[in-house]
Amino acid sequence: MDIQRTLFRTVATLAITLLAVHFGLVTLSLTPDNPVNHRHKEAIDAYMDPLFTQNWMLFAPNPVSQHRSLAAQARVVNPRTGAMMETEWVDITDPLVKQKQRNRLSSEALVSRHIISGIRNYRHKDESRHLDGEKMLQRVSSTALAKQWPNRNIHEIRFRIITQAVPSFDQRHRDDDFMQREFQDSDWLPFAPAEEEWPL
Repeated sequence: MDIQRTLFRTVATLAITLLAVHFGLVTLSLTPDNPVNHRHKEAIDAYMDPLFTQNWMLFAPNPVSQHRSLAAQARVVNPRTGAMMETEWVDITDPLVKQKQRNRLSSEALVSRHIISGIRNYRHKDESRHLDGEKMLQRVSSTALAKQWPNRNIHEIRFRIITQAVPSFDQRHRDDDFMQREFQDSDWLPFAPAEEEWPL
């Protein structure tokens, strides 16, 4: 009986400690700049992003004004000629969104957050964050293209971030093509799919 009680107390203490650390880091990430969160900013950001990041742009006065999506393209070897050729662009974001809408508990939600975090980092002015974002999007794009073309010999990939303005309320019924789109293409990068199983 004493062993069970000791084990229960140990597990309870560990769980309470982990929860306290979690909520402490969340609180530090949400509070205004202060000496504590400024000193430990990298550790806090590494823990929070991408799973626990909060985006308050859903609410006024600064609602979301842009939609960003990800597409990818590959350089593959033509099996008949042996020449290198470029594939068409493949939409990565839209299938994930549709799957997530069908099943809110699916693992596609995690990959979607990974893409959002990768795009945010890739567009950041800080060089190390930019490179982190590039690696994240390189991995996602490679994994998606590997699933799209499992029998093709893919050598390189590149991704495209598509930014489209969200129409104002009075123009909400207009066609999507009405809103201007911006494209940001990466350089050609090595093909580097995720080693573990992803839903992509």
